[in-house]
Amino acid sequence: MEPDYDINELLFRKLAGNLNPDELEYIDKQLSERQEVRNQLEELESKLQQQGVVFSQLAEDPNWTALPDLILDSQRRRWPRIIGYAAMIAAIIGGIFVAVYQINRKENVINPLAGAQEKEVELRLAGGGVVPLGRHPDTITAGNALLGNANNTLSYIEQVQEGDSALSGSLNTLTVPAGKYFKVLLADGTEIWLNSVTSLQFPFTFNGPTREISIRGEAYLKIAQNTQKPFIVHLLPAITDNDLEKGTIQVLGTEFNVNSYEGSTLKVALSDGAVNFKVAGDQVLLKPGRQATYSVGQGMVVGKYDQEEVTSWIKGQYYMTDVTLEDLATKFPRWTGHAVKFDSDHLRGKLFSGVYNRNRPLKAFLENMKETMGINYYFSPDSTLHFR
Repeated sequence: MEPDYDINELLFRKLAGNLNPDELEYIDKQLSERQEVRNQLEELESKLQQQGVVFSQLAEDPNWTALPDLILDSQRRRWPRIIGYAAMIAAIIGGIFVAVYQINRKENVINPLAGAQEKEVELRLAGGGVVPLGRHPDTITAGNALLGNANNTLSYIEQVQEGDSALSGSLNTLTVPAGKYFKVLLADGTEIWLNSVTSLQFPFTFNGPTREISIRGEAYLKIAQNTQKPFIVHLLPAITDNDLEKGTIQVLGTEFNVNSYEGSTLKVALSDGAVNFKVAGDQVLLKPGRQATYSVGQGMVVGKYDQEEVTSWIKGQYYMTDVTLEDLATKFPRWTGHAVKFDSDHLRGKLFSGVYNRNRPLKAFLENMKETMGINYYFSPDSTLHFR
């Protein structure tokens, strides 16, 4: 399968010397085979040099604090959303000015994980037992299923003779903690990307007339087609003691995002194909580019959605437009695993627009916020992030 890379981003990071071996091999292959990619690289080099971007500074800065992916809004003005690597490159090529903040002063090294007990992605087997996937070998035998476990992905490989075959269709539970993400490749070829603080209940094999799984949290699904065996997703509320019922999504072959993070709301955003979303007595047949939101008291509401904002988390990016710091504080524990406290209440209402990139150091995000908004921060011994 062709890797899902963003060519613009890889070209930029190649110039900055920040590619892993797989990414470097991929982009070098593209450059050798495709003239349009070589043209992109030449144009990018020219435009960045005109803007005074010095790549040696980026290579020497392990936190890349000199290149913010936050364009912040502390004066309550909406900025153009030219955030993230690819968007930043497009902006420069298009002649839009993007400030590159030079942070040259030396500071004490901050270890935000000091005192934190980092949790792992876990697989709880239907037959009993818990497998910590972060520390487990590349293959796992569970019941009569052989599973692959590599590159943050759990995949079904094949059936094996040993083990309890009666458990193959029973539900296992994979749990992704705060600050982590994971992918699951099911036996039928369905791909599921799991965001942080998300759980997935699934069988290793689908033995009945339907393929059914349950999700609590957020996930993006690419369903393998099988007209003889419909795929059904049960979307479970994040909070189990309220009046919100679970949602049921029936599909044949499609791609969509599901989200039940908010205690009284269920969301389904369709990228391709068609799904039937049902909660309590309400149901809707969704078309691509539409999102259905069901909430207690409001019922079902359908409208357009911004696919970049809703699904960019798959690539590790969380877009924000005119978000208050208080709202960010509710999401940060899920994204990073750090609780957030305000030492100064007046900071709660400050607005900004930008992107949090989980593939970059947390310090880079916080330093950019500090430089552009004047918001100081520190970590207490229990790893809580304080804004002051």
